[in-house]
Amino acid sequence: MSETTPPLYIYATECDWVCAFDKHDALNQWCKAIGETADGYDPDDWERVPDDKSLSFWCDAEGNIAEPEETGNTPIKKTAREWVEKCGRGYLGSTEY
Repeated sequence: MSETTPPLYIYATECDWVCAFDKHDALNQWCKAIGETADGYDPDDWERVPDDKSLSFWCDAEGNIAEPEETGNTPIKKTAREWVEKCGRGYLGSTEY
């Protein structure tokens, strides 16, 4: 019998966004991206973003999420579900760094 992979969603705090399976996975993906451990952080700080919510991220010419300061990057708006499908599991971005 094969195992099925749970669906991915975007989870967010006040300033960070990740694509993850659930709140615990969201915290782990964030920790992995910034080099932190989960100690002292609460997975309940992560809220699932509705699939139809519009989100804008700064992107490079190929449409990949990138730094806003880099020349040629522009904000791109997609629904949360579209970002999940484009980016897959992992860290998406932050308003802080």
